[in-house]
Parts: sequence; C-alpha cells; structure tokens
Amino acid sequence: MSPIYRAEAHLLSFGAEAADGTDPGTSVLTFPPGVWETATLPDWEADFLPKWYLGSASLRNWYSIFRGKKILSGSIPDMLVLNGSIFKWGLGSVTTEGTDVGGGGGGVIDTGAVLKGATTVNTSLIANYTANDFVQIGTVTTGVGANAEARRITTVNVHGDGTGDLVLNYPLSFAHALGETLNEVTVPYTHRVLETNVLDTMTMHVTYEDSEQTAANRFMRRWHGGKVNRMSFKGDEGEPLRVSWDEILFRDLSHNQRFHSAIGGGAANITKYAAGVAQPTVMNHLLTPAYPITEPYYFSQANLTLFGVTFARLRHFLLEANNNIEARYYIQDNSGAGQIPAATQEHRKEYRLAATIAMPDAVAAATSTVRTMFKELLLEGNYTAGFTGFDISLVFTRGASDTITFTIPPSAAATGGDAQGAFIRAAKHNIVTESPVQVDVEAIFRSMRVTIVDSLAEYP
Repeated sequence: MSPIYRAEAHLLSFGAEAADGTDPGTSVLTFPPGVWETATLPDWEADFLPKWYLGSASLRNWYSIFRGKKILSGSIPDMLVLNGSIFKWGLGSVTTEGTDVGGGGGGVIDTGAVLKGATTVNTSLIANYTANDFVQIGTVTTGVGANAEARRITTVNVHGDGTGDLVLNYPLSFAHALGETLNEVTVPYTHRVLETNVLDTMTMHVTYEDSEQTAANRFMRRWHGGKVNRMSFKGDEGEPLRVSWDEILFRDLSHNQRFHSAIGGGAANITKYAAGVAQPTVMNHLLTPAYPITEPYYFSQANLTLFGVTFARLRHFLLEANNNIEARYYIQDNSGAGQIPAATQEHRKEYRLAATIAMPDAVAAATSTVRTMFKELLLEGNYTAGFTGFDISLVFTRGASDTITFTIPPSAAATGGDAQGAFIRAAKHNIVTESPVQVDVEAIFRSMRVTIVDSLAEYP
C-alpha cells in the first residue's frame, strides 16, 4: 500500500517577513505563536465568472466561464497561550525592554541606519559583548517611534578600532537610526504590544510528510503577506487561556508541486511553484523543530477589575479585536495567476469584551455609592467628568514572575477621545438556575495596551 499523509505529520510554522513583505524564500519560521491542533489553511478560493451570451444555443446554461478574484483566507482556533507575542499579530507591533546588565556591553549604532529585517548591527563599543549575550537595540518603548527590541547575539566580530558587529539570532522587527543606543540586557523582559495603523505581515508554512517520512514526498506550501484580520482571546473557568486567529488574510502563496501532465509534463512549472520551497536546505530549521514546552497561562490566574471594582467570580471572558481588513485587487503584473490580492488594507478597528460574572453574596444597600454593574449600565459611561467610560484591567499570572496585563484605556495620561475607556452595551440581570446569580456583560472600547513580563527576550 502506498504511503499516506498523516495528521500528526503536519508541520505548521510562522515567521515575520522583511520590510516589503515579499520574501518567500528566506523568511524565518522558528517562533510558534502558541500550541494548536488544527488549522484552516489559506489555499485560495477562486471566484469564477460564468457568462450567458445572447443568441447562443446553450439555453439556460452558461456558455463560457472566466477566472475571477482569489481569496486567501485561513484561521487557527484555540491556541494555548505560551507568551504575549501571539497578541502582536492582531494588534500591531511589540517593543521589548530588558534589565540592564551592570558592566555589560553598550555603545550606539555608528555606521548608518539598520533596516527592518537586518540580522547584524554595528556598535561603537564592542567590549564586553560575547556570543549568547542579549542586546537591546533602541530605548523607545511606547508612543510614536517606539522600536526597542532585544535579540540574542550569535557571533561577535571585533574591529581593530574598538568597534564591531553583532550578528543576531533573529531578524529585527524595526528599523533603527544611526546613533541609537545598544545595551546588554537580561531577564526579566517587559514587552509592550502597541496598536499600529499598519499591521506586520507574516509568512505561514506547512509541510506534510507521508507515513514513511520520505523526503522526496514532502508536500510543502507557503503563504506570504499575511495579516490577522480578526483575533479573539478567551478563558473559561478550569481551562487554559486560548487565542484564536479567526481570520488571516494572505496576499500570495508558493509551493513545491512542480509539474503537471496536462501542461507540458516535466517541462513547464505549475502556477505558483517556487524552487526555494522545494529545497529542504532552506527549511532545515522547520524539519527538526524545537517544540514548545513552556507551561501555558490558566484562567484561574486571572484578575478582572472593572470601574475600579475587582470581580473575583469571573466565569468566562471573550475579548475580540477586528481590524476590518479588505483585500484590494489593483492593477498589477500577475504573470503566475490572475486576480490575486495586490494589497490588504486595514480599516476601522473594533474591540469587544464579553464576560460572565457571578454576583457577590452581599448586595450593598440601595442608598450606597458602591459602583455596581447595573449602575454602570444605566450611566452609560457618562460621569461628572463627561462621557469618559470606565477603566478595565485584566491580569494573568504564571508562576512567580510572568504576567500578561490588558489595560483599557491604554494610558492614564491620555486626554480627549484617547482617554475614553469602556462602555457597557448589555448587562442583563436575569433569573437563572445557576447559583449564585450571574450577569452576562458586553462592553465595547476604543483602544487598549497589552504588557507582558517574562524571561523571553525575542518577540518576533
């Protein structure tokens, strides 16, 4: 019997792309965003255009058909959360700030700007850097121009004048200017996920291996220019936390299936064939992956605060982000296949929070000033200071030091519309069979900040 492709032999990996988002051959696919079991892969869906011509003898059947637009849409549900990098793809970008190593390496970038995607930086002071040290490039962690990030040094190249080059283990996520600060850092690392107008793009790759793991039979596909359109983060009592990339839109694909008997046998390449995908030397780091063993975050470690009141009896929550991305089909040179997206455009962002909260045993007197869910529903976020909404803090803790914190609004110092928090759309206090009584709350909000503290230096 011939070998078959097996579910457990599927290998799915992700990686950040170069600045132009068009690097199908060398994208680094080494950082898993979480732990998952299934995925809907973005093999394109074709929209064909049938035509019914006047005067033809085909009666009610279409006479001819033409190719239409292609949609490359996929999803990955219920990924276990290992670290905070999983949130970056649906929100924007992430900066990283490490803890200074006293007496460690320093200096500044001194030979010109460093582009996004670079794997080498030059430092004006090479002393005290050694292989496997961690270097922070840049110092701005929030706001306009935020680009601080950390990488492990794989090689130190010393120049005779006291300067040198640091070869990094992973491409840089930001561009860095001449004179930006370099600093040797260590744990803990603070990562800040920032909202951006333009999302970073990702590459997604899958390898199918047959039951005999024959290298020549590997079936490889790779999708490029991916953006997370819709992302949801949820937790249920007694379960690990989960994130779903509910829709990921891609611009293009490549694969290693080269020939077809109907288009020249072994002489003509199939649409979207790419030699780089077919060569195992490019993908060695995928074929022997380092699977994650980090313990996930659990729902029981959550702490939810709404309008300054801590709700200890949280039973369920769902936080959704929608980027309203639209595929655009501009005039372009598509020599391999027509009508694939030329670009993906982000539109208005929308956030929603749904939660199920058990009511406390003791209810304050009717004349009390204590803030409750029912009072907030009626006030609609309109207080003495105006239509400001209220604050939300959602904190998850793992072990002694790892935390993920969601803060709404993202900055206490913001003013005007930027300072608006959350607004309750619904909070029905129904009669239910559960004890104690629980309330299903739905709120919308304008923006948020995600802050992660852990021991992982590199967030792709």
